Amino acid sequence: MSDRVIQLLPASQFRTFDGWLDSEDRHVNPVFRASFQHPEYGLIPAYCKVYKPENSNRGLINEIIGFLYGDALNVPQPKHAFIAQVPRSYLTGLAKLGKLCWLNQRKDSEFLVFGTSTLDGRSAAIHFSNPPESAQVSKLISEIANWQHYPHAIAVDENIAHVDRHCNNLIRLNRNSFALIDNGRLVNELDESWTASALDHNLHYSNRLAEMLEFVPTNQTSNIISSSIGVSSKHPIMCVKITDELAYWIDLLVPQSDGEAMKQFLLKRNEATECLLRTRYNRLV
Repeated sequence: MSDRVIQLLPASQFRTFDGWLDSEDRHVNPVFRASFQHPEYGLIPAYCKVYKPENSNRGLINEIIGFLYGDALNVPQPKHAFIAQVPRSYLTGLAKLGKLCWLNQRKDSEFLVFGTSTLDGRSAAIHFSNPPESAQVSKLISEIANWQHYPHAIAVDENIAHVDRHCNNLIRLNRNSFALIDNGRLVNELDESWTASALDHNLHYSNRLAEMLEFVPTNQTSNIISSSIGVSSKHPIMCVKITDELAYWIDLLVPQSDGEAMKQFLLKRNEATECLLRTRYNRLV
């Protein structure tokens, strides 16, 4: 059995197709519900995202990076993740996606998808509208500010250059309790694609969770910032355990020159995150 956190499931492990997610979730890439027979964890109900094959697997590798970092740094997220080979014939109800959806314009017989297990307490989750209404914004920010993992989430997104952690990428599990989903956009705010030239380990990329502190009561911000800086100092040690798996997936999915650039970016970013957060919040001492 592979000791990798994320495994590749062949088409034979696909069990049921359970429908497409509603368009109100505003997914750029199609997302569907399904179940898979995992060789280690048994039958897993999951959410799966289909990415365009011609984007050099950038979406897939972004998701892998985000999940592995979340796992290594103990941030709440779905318990399991995998890459699955899914034949097009298994994806029923494509008409629901509309003629303009890129998936309806493809003729591929099979797709690689990124899947994550459904979250415990999913029925209690709330998706906020996009853009949120003012009352929703107030409730959201108040609860996030009291979320014990908020400082950790800020530090993770700074490290991996997650530029699109909008409201619907936070799943509300219970009061003041959230989980992170959807790591499809790293480095590039416009789509999941990135180039080696865009990878700058010293750059302050957009960090929506960090920027949200502007709207948090001032009596809370100092502790949140201090905690975020504190946990980021531990990233280099905590991320050692995922180094080999990151290299495995990057080598498998990304062209060599860009892949080597991403590996170096992640390595140097681990060391730079504490300094980046200090400068972001003017905490230089």
